[in-house]
Amino acid sequence: MRELRGFSETDKVVILCSDALGFSHANNLGVYQALREGALNSARVVTPGPWVRHAARLHRGEDVGISLTLTCDNEIFHLSPLTAAPSLVDGGGGFPATSDDLWSHADLDELRREVRGQLERAIYWGFDISHIASFADSLVCWPEFFDVVLDLAIEYQLPIRLSPDSSEEKLGYPARSLASQEGLVAVDQVIDTSKVDLDQYPSVNDAFDHIISQVKPGVSEISFKLTVDTPEIRELSYGWQDEVSWTQLVMDRSAVAIALARHGAICVDYKTIRDLMRQGMTRSKFCV
Repeated sequence: MRELRGFSETDKVVILCSDALGFSHANNLGVYQALREGALNSARVVTPGPWVRHAARLHRGEDVGISLTLTCDNEIFHLSPLTAAPSLVDGGGGFPATSDDLWSHADLDELRREVRGQLERAIYWGFDISHIASFADSLVCWPEFFDVVLDLAIEYQLPIRLSPDSSEEKLGYPARSLASQEGLVAVDQVIDTSKVDLDQYPSVNDAFDHIISQVKPGVSEISFKLTVDTPEIRELSYGWQDEVSWTQLVMDRSAVAIALARHGAICVDYKTIRDLMRQGMTRSKFCV
């Protein structure tokens, strides 16, 4: 059993989290395997995903947050809204491919109903949602969209996962400060492994070691997209080979532990942060 203890401002606390739960059968198998047998701490479910009911059926109480989804650039699984939301679809009848396209015609009332519907559907299917995020960061790009996420996070008392480039200078508005003013936790740093060129490293272990060496003091998320190797995922994802490599790395608990220890980092999950946040504890007490 984990024991909570305080940590200093210089400590490096890491969440290993995977996206794409519910998107494909291969993603579901990879994510749950990594949560149950590997070093993965948390995951995020895509409620409009075609395999989300399968993900819900396999769920055994693991730490799962939600990735609110309003864009989709996959040409095979063109995800669609759960609610009646004509302003949130493109000419093909599904979510637009880019955040810019979404912004150009999204009605805020329809958007608000849709993201609430996605969250409530996930809860109805049995997920004890641990945190809230935005798929492809489409709900962080503009303050009007972020207000919708913020309102949901306040109502359900959920930590917020901001984008890797979530500084006020890059966003143009103080997302992190707005969350903090409402007593919500937003992780300090996000490193997205899908942006890492594995060809630049001798092995995926070396790539992971370099990532951990870049972790700053505070609470950081290392974001993955995990999958097993199947014909399905080879057709669905251009990056399936890297996703399989990262899955193999996360399944190697010893390699992950060695890299974390080498750079003085320790792991936490989103559910722990959520529960402490709800108890009114400060970030200085987030640690396992």
